[in-house]
Amino acid sequence: MDHSLLYTMDHTQTLPDEVLAKILDEWARQLGTEDICKLNTALLKIILVSKHWKETAEGNSRLWSNFSINWESLFPDNILKLWLHRAGARPLSFSITMWGDHNDKKSLNTGRLFDEIVRQDNKRWRRVEVKCQIIEDVHELLPILFKVDASALELESISLHLPALGPEDMGVINGVLSSDSLKDLTWILWNDVNDNGIQHLQVAWSQLTDIKLDTWIPLGTALDVLRKCTALVRLDFEELRLAPDLTLHSKSVDCPPIKLDHLQSLLISQQNPGTGLEELFDLVTCPNLEQFRYTRTDVNEVQWPQSCFNNFLLRSVKLQTLILKLSKS
Repeated sequence: MDHSLLYTMDHTQTLPDEVLAKILDEWARQLGTEDICKLNTALLKIILVSKHWKETAEGNSRLWSNFSINWESLFPDNILKLWLHRAGARPLSFSITMWGDHNDKKSLNTGRLFDEIVRQDNKRWRRVEVKCQIIEDVHELLPILFKVDASALELESISLHLPALGPEDMGVINGVLSSDSLKDLTWILWNDVNDNGIQHLQVAWSQLTDIKLDTWIPLGTALDVLRKCTALVRLDFEELRLAPDLTLHSKSVDCPPIKLDHLQSLLISQQNPGTGLEELFDLVTCPNLEQFRYTRTDVNEVQWPQSCFNNFLLRSVKLQTLILKLSKS
């Protein structure tokens, strides 16, 4: 073994418990903010470093307040109980991934895990991420996870990656989205152009500060959402697809301008642009915008709205960072 590594390890063993706890606490805070899914594996490695590290980590409830469940691994419910026990009364952030074909065994196991999570005090939920690929699993499992009292929730962030949803599914999701403390919403829906689900969301748009949308969005729907988002600070239109057959044209319809006073970051990515971008640049003003990034392929398919874009930039008087990536696919 490398002698320098042995030297470093010897010194970590002599760290006082409170110093090592603070180091691990900061490590978990940063990693948990970036990607909850990375934390499970990394934390299990941490407790194998030494007895000292294991005892310190197991006694630090913050380290155990983030967790992820991927049903490919058939996460045992007794492990989840231990994890939640070590989290103590800490606020919880968790990520759940249900990817791949429907499987009764996986569904049964995941349902038991959801029951265990729901048994916890729902007021402790802070960040929740759910990724589900098959609509049958949405029907079967989301009602178990989201059977909570929305009025008691203190949920700050929710990220949903889902297939096309029916009215009953939306009803289940809206129960969680009605949390008064919600500030951050990610909505990724695989669907056709007829229903992006956004118009059915019962969320207090005016209290959201961070939004990421990845779905077919008629321009009229996008403008309606932006008009409601008076506190918006960061907006990410990931793979923005303005449905061409549903596009609202500002030249034929009276559309009042939209002023997003608090917006600082705007990210737009398009792989197959439709129409509507010109109207978006024309109608939206962001006086405090600091960062704008636009990425687009198939640049020859739709003409770039240079004039409207120039005017949009002129209205963004505090812009510091501008990134444009236009390329052919």
